[in-house]
Amino acid sequence: MITDSDSGYGTTVITRDDDDDEDTGTIKKSKTIKKKGNTYVPPFMDHIKKQQTPEEKQPPKLQGNPKYAHLSLDQLKKMVEEIDIQKEKEIAVIRDKYATHKRSLMNAIDERSKQKV
Repeated sequence: MITDSDSGYGTTVITRDDDDDEDTGTIKKSKTIKKKGNTYVPPFMDHIKKQQTPEEKQPPKLQGNPKYAHLSLDQLKKMVEEIDIQKEKEIAVIRDKYATHKRSLMNAIDERSKQKV
């Protein structure tokens, strides 16, 4: 391996001598590729998966937001109910706010209408 510092780009050039032992490098080229489906699985990951006991294996992935994966079905249903209650409260507050503002505008319109008569 030669580092080309003359160009200023820090380019690394790898040369191979035929008398070099191929097993002395840290990067190894393997002609056997293990695939599961169309996805490449590196050998070390295959090894790790084989070492895991059934308890250590990942739980099945849930669709949706993973932050709720630890909650039970009853907890999720309760949260939905609480969200609906909170939504209705917030909608009522917004309706009151706009109704109050509209009443003020309607009063102003009535006052102006009386002044023109």
